Amino acid sequence: MDNNLETLCGGRDAILARMMEHPALKKGASIEQAMKAAANAVETLVSENVGAEFKAKLTEAMDEYVLMNGERETLTAEQQSEWDSGIDDVVEKLVEPYQQMVSADWIGKHTVDTRLHEPGEAEKLVKSFGLEVYKQIANGRKPGQLLSAVGIVQDEVAAYIAQQQEVVAAAGGNDDVEAGTVAICKAILSKGDVDIFDLSEDIELAADDDDILAEGAASRIAPGVNPPFVTAHFRAYASAYGKDALLDLLGDVQANPDKYAEAPAATAEKPARKSGGRKAAAQAPANVAAVSDVVPAEALALMKEHANVNDRDMSAGVGVSRATFNNYANGKFEFKASAEQRAYIADEIRKHRDGLTQALALLGEQ
Repeated sequence: MDNNLETLCGGRDAILARMMEHPALKKGASIEQAMKAAANAVETLVSENVGAEFKAKLTEAMDEYVLMNGERETLTAEQQSEWDSGIDDVVEKLVEPYQQMVSADWIGKHTVDTRLHEPGEAEKLVKSFGLEVYKQIANGRKPGQLLSAVGIVQDEVAAYIAQQQEVVAAAGGNDDVEAGTVAICKAILSKGDVDIFDLSEDIELAADDDDILAEGAASRIAPGVNPPFVTAHFRAYASAYGKDALLDLLGDVQANPDKYAEAPAATAEKPARKSGGRKAAAQAPANVAAVSDVVPAEALALMKEHANVNDRDMSAGVGVSRATFNNYANGKFEFKASAEQRAYIADEIRKHRDGLTQALALLGEQ
């Protein structure tokens, strides 16, 4: 892992974009507050990005450990004690490459008696690891010093905020999807000679269900615009008109700039709504159902207990290993499911619910 602060944050654009999500900036903040928000963004991004990398490695290592040593709950008390010691060894081995990025004190506290079999403990370890790496890299530096280390100065923060305000004002606020999407298209085209064909993949990806992929694409095509602002509008617009309509709109804005000069949405000719499109989604991104919501561990546990499903079929259905699915069901890790994964789980639950309801009806019971 690179210990360069800017790299760990994901770049200056990522820092400024995350800064704009701070509640203070939504109400209008002083430049001093904005600088503090930017410094907070550095901490958050380093913790999240480092934690995500560590989590992926920890999940893989735990899956392999369970595969080789079995599920803890199936073992005797003596075997469970050995199992616990073994998982501690796994964590210690995982942390070894990061010894220059975490303190010896942290290593001593977090590689013994890890209790990763208990719900939520793995998530706590991941979060603690991310925060510790940030703490060691920041090394007590003040907000201004921290931002200077990643090349961000006060004038740049002020200019970025002004640009965001211009885009939001042109968009008519977050509630007008058509106007907002047009304003974003204009921001994309403001870079100069833009080849829309070269952007087609990222335009579609910016409306993807996966937040990381979508916001990454958004930052590439519109580096001066807050990525969550882009993805919220693109998702809602694509939900209403289809993903192809995003590229069509960008092409129209490029070919007919006068058409969108003053009233981006009011004067724009809207494409035909795709069949099954959700009107509410086209009107406000906030109303679009989140497709990466966490599936409650309790819901999975109840399904396993009361429905005739097995781990093998369910893990295959949602595209994860059996050990990972068990970790989700036991609450060891959060299950941020895609729309397809949620739909699969819901269909399985409905299938068993409907069958049992029918059986009650045949018995003359309600």
